[in-house]
Amino acid sequence: MANFISTTDVSMSIVPEDVFGTTPTAGPAVRYELPTKNGQAPLAMKADKIASDTRRPGRAANGSTRGMASADGSFDIRFQSAPVIDRLMESALSGRFDQDGKLKGSDQDLYFTTLATLKAGAAGAAMVQATKGCAVTNMTVTASVNAALDSSFTIIGATRDNLDTDNALTVTEMPASAVEMDGGDVHNCKVAGTQLSWSKVELAVGSAKTPRGVLGQRDAVDLANSGTRATTITLTAYRESFEINDLVDGSKQEVVVEFTVDGKGYRVTLPAAQADFPNDDVDGDNLIVVIEFTAAYDETQGTDIIIEKLS
Repeated sequence: MANFISTTDVSMSIVPEDVFGTTPTAGPAVRYELPTKNGQAPLAMKADKIASDTRRPGRAANGSTRGMASADGSFDIRFQSAPVIDRLMESALSGRFDQDGKLKGSDQDLYFTTLATLKAGAAGAAMVQATKGCAVTNMTVTASVNAALDSSFTIIGATRDNLDTDNALTVTEMPASAVEMDGGDVHNCKVAGTQLSWSKVELAVGSAKTPRGVLGQRDAVDLANSGTRATTITLTAYRESFEINDLVDGSKQEVVVEFTVDGKGYRVTLPAAQADFPNDDVDGDNLIVVIEFTAAYDETQGTDIIIEKLS
């Protein structure tokens, strides 16, 4: 009888790497459960195709060879306060939470191995995909009224090992204190110190990376950073006055939003964000106004974005 694998039987976890592309197998390294949504696909491994331009008899082509491979995909997760979310945000912002619980956008890349356990089993009988040298290239957190607070982390990875023995590290499961958030858990959304009523918030942080290879190898040896970090917060409000238009003038202004359950969660701050012109739109029966704030470097904070743990 065929032993086909169902998506509901696949479990995923990540292990932060001390050395790029090397998966820790013992403490003090931590293996974090990934609380992805049902139906989450493992990362996909893809290779560049190097097509032959040789012509063979009878107008036949001459095929192609496989070039350098890399992985991509995304983790779609109900947003919540948990250590695995901390690690993913550190990778997205290229920084680390300090002793005061503050994470600033920086240039300290965090890489990790993604372990997709397709079939659990004893040594030699398991099926595990180990995608090494992974990083978050884009992170979004989206909140709407009466809806789940969703997050998505776009991933790039360097190499893949297909293993028949699982990693020796025990999976650290989500803590009992982690609570999935929704639109009712978005608080203290302020622009230039003024709190207004919003119907939708979207945080987006993107920092492109590309695989880098060397002659003599078909696997990527590391990931190259491409350009600058692009950070935005897009706010949507019901149109009731021109107060929003008067408040945002295109100058650098602080934008703050908190995602918390009973005071525990995260505060996101763009210390020097510049707003696009407020855009009127329609959402069902509602006239709404949409404003996108783009983060700029702030001399005082030494960064463009700060995420703080709240407890």
